[in-house]
Amino acid sequence: MRINKMKEIELKILNINIEEITKKLLKIGAKKVGENLIIEKHFDFPDKRISKNKESFRLRKFGSKTELTYKHSLIKDKNFKIHEETETEVSNYDEMEKIIEKLGLKRVKYKEKKRISFKLEKLKIEIDKYPSIPAYLEIEGSKKEIENLLKRLGYKLSQTTNMNATSVLKYYNVNPNFQKF
Repeated sequence: MRINKMKEIELKILNINIEEITKKLLKIGAKKVGENLIIEKHFDFPDKRISKNKESFRLRKFGSKTELTYKHSLIKDKNFKIHEETETEVSNYDEMEKIIEKLGLKRVKYKEKKRISFKLEKLKIEIDKYPSIPAYLEIEGSKKEIENLLKRLGYKLSQTTNMNATSVLKYYNVNPNFQKF
């Protein structure tokens, strides 16, 4: 069993043109590493103690992989979203969901999104598309690497956001707790 514990630094560029961004990424040397439909369920206790602490506990399935992830915020930053993430791969999505529910947690969100993933050096780059909002680009890496990529793509830091996916969905006035194709 692999458990990843890491500090995650990321930002987003909203309302992108998927074809244009894909061309730019490939032109600068990014490698396309996957394209998946992601199904994720977020869970919390009835007293909402996880969300009240601005934390997240989710079960996510994409392709043949299933991941269980716990996130909590580390640092307030005006430009970047920074949090600690603990993630592990599990073998059975449905059985893991049953275990989570037996522990007393309830599903609070169900979201589907289409994701195109790229890798460029140490950067993780993803184009996410929910059914009811425009696509956005998410870049994860060090602050310096992210800022360098922004310049190469023709963007300024002022054109980005540090919102999480739920906040992005709220920004577009759609249900942040349920998204289905």
